[in-house]
Amino acid sequence: TFDRRGKLHRVLTAKNVKLLDPKNKRYRVMQMKMVNKQNGRSSIMQINKIKLRESIPDKYFKQRYLERG
Repeated sequence: TFDRRGKLHRVLTAKNVKLLDPKNKRYRVMQMKMVNKQNGRSSIMQINKIKLRESIPDKYFKQRYLERG
């Protein structure tokens, strides 16, 4: 991403992309690194274990359900 002055601010790098569900062609990134190019700081998110649901019920995406909080 870039800041308001157009200078490079952050860079996200995705590593270790795994095919977790070949049947449905579902991939997941297992490691991401965000580097702040202006101050040198960085954050890493590492996923060691993940479980995918076969399907999510449609009711979870209805407006009423989402507004419940």
